[in-house]
Amino acid sequence: FYVKETVDEILPRRQLDLLHILSGMVVTVLLIEMILNLVKSRMVIWVSRKMNESLILDYYRHVMNLPAKFFDNMRTGEIVSRVNDAAKISVFINELFVHLTVDVMVVIASVSFMFAYNWQISLVVALIIPVYLVLYALNNSINNKWQKPNVETAADFEAHLVESIGAAKTIKNLATEEYFINKGASKLKQLLDGVYQHSAKQLVIGSAADFSTKLFTVLLVWIGSVFILHGRLTTGELMAFYTLMAFFSMPVLNIINANKMYGEAKVAAERLFEIFDLKCDDSGWKKLYNVHQRCLAIELKNVHFRYGNGALLLNNVNMCIRRGSITGISGKSGCGKSTLIALFVGSYPVTGGTVTVFGTDVNEIDRTCLFGLVSIAHQKADLFNMSIKENIMLGMEPDADRLHRLAVSLGIDEFTGTMPDGMDTLITERGENLSGGQRQRISIARAMYRQSPILILDEATSALDDASEEKIMQTIEWYRDSGNTVIIIAHNDTTLKICDNIAVLENGVIR
Repeated sequence: FYVKETVDEILPRRQLDLLHILSGMVVTVLLIEMILNLVKSRMVIWVSRKMNESLILDYYRHVMNLPAKFFDNMRTGEIVSRVNDAAKISVFINELFVHLTVDVMVVIASVSFMFAYNWQISLVVALIIPVYLVLYALNNSINNKWQKPNVETAADFEAHLVESIGAAKTIKNLATEEYFINKGASKLKQLLDGVYQHSAKQLVIGSAADFSTKLFTVLLVWIGSVFILHGRLTTGELMAFYTLMAFFSMPVLNIINANKMYGEAKVAAERLFEIFDLKCDDSGWKKLYNVHQRCLAIELKNVHFRYGNGALLLNNVNMCIRRGSITGISGKSGCGKSTLIALFVGSYPVTGGTVTVFGTDVNEIDRTCLFGLVSIAHQKADLFNMSIKENIMLGMEPDADRLHRLAVSLGIDEFTGTMPDGMDTLITERGENLSGGQRQRISIARAMYRQSPILILDEATSALDDASEEKIMQTIEWYRDSGNTVIIIAHNDTTLKICDNIAVLENGVIR
């Protein structure tokens, strides 16, 4: 309108005052547009933040509540890569409801103005719409073919990086750096080849769209000039058409390109909801009980267990662990001792039989409450990037006396005393700045700090020397004498000598 009025009306008639008024109005409109764009952009940022916060946090919460068997089959890198998928969904939704909505409105408005000025010239512009539709369909077909494989290949490469970097010390000790580098290079090449093929085909579509836009712009000026020479169109109207053509073509190209973003969001949603569709650990009380009413801490009745469709690992196991006792479980490596521990806390559903904790079926106990009753210290102590003190308390209420008592009785003060920050010393990732024995002592302290009535040590002292282990055993006896139940998984007879009872697991049965 501004261009048309200026060229056709104001300049021929030399209406300087009207030019100033009209230009001032246009500048005012532009200022309002700038303010609205700022408001819109801030809203986009705010919505994006809220969506990312909700999606990523919900995903993280869901993953952390999935059963243990999920983590047996899913690589860490695969799990982490889906966080990026959540971000892609957020970006697309913002693009859809803000930018694409505006683009569609601009296209409709541009076409409406064109037909209002001259329907014959507008028909020339309308001829480009089928071309754009064909390009959109081709672009959609290319995205459907390449996007999901590329995302899955990227996730595979990321999983390899996470796995190899996490085991970097082992890889270096085995001098297998080149093997893992070559394996990573192969995965990266596969990813880049896929991205290249996808991008090359999209480049053709983009070039075709750009050429079509420029071709129809030339046709517009060409035919419009003919109309001017025949007196059927004014110069201002042609310039207005030219301006509207830009307003029309750019949003259409944005819509075509948005197909890629839609494809990425679709694949991301599929991958994300593969995880969201998995059932979390059941939660919620089904029975109420008093811990001190039962003398049997843990009981197994006719328990059978196998992993998936594999052979039976446990066959008709019957076992009673009395409260206030130390029970040892021994057996050859791979006989199912750690599996038995996992069944004690309901990490896996039994194939047959029942497991009860203080007389209540383990599957009927809320997960949080169950792990308030049972604490486990594993052979491989998982420590976190926080202080030694925080690793021991790990979300529990601070109790300086209890912490000090455990530090002294388990020998933690022996090595923290040589550290400048003592118990506040920061543990590096996976506890790499501590020895294996130090990590195990912290893991045992963490389990005992929770004061659970049942304490399970799964090869938890395997990295300790005899003197340190003797000190740990004395602390465990004190813990038992406080009215608690202790279960020790071990090969070492020295570790098992303090046990009141010893069960030997052999060929899937208790001897």
